[in-house]
Amino acid sequence: MQMTLWVDPDYRYTIFGYPNKKLGWIFSREATMSDETYRSMLARLDAMGYDTTRFRRVPQSPKQLGQAGFQTPGQRDD
Repeated sequence: MQMTLWVDPDYRYTIFGYPNKKLGWIFSREATMSDETYRSMLARLDAMGYDTTRFRRVPQSPKQLGQAGFQTPGQRDD
């Protein structure tokens, strides 16, 4: 069962995950999130025991496609 792991005080960001720590998600109320905020969310997941190397930042708008740090859905790591 998916669980809410963390919610920021202003309800802008939420982290969800499974107790077995194999899947997790970072949600934002806005389509954009600063790199600093994203890294801080990954740090929270890491502190909870999730393998953050498996997380992929997916573009949320066309202008993010191809930008550094984003992985296009269906794209594979080489």
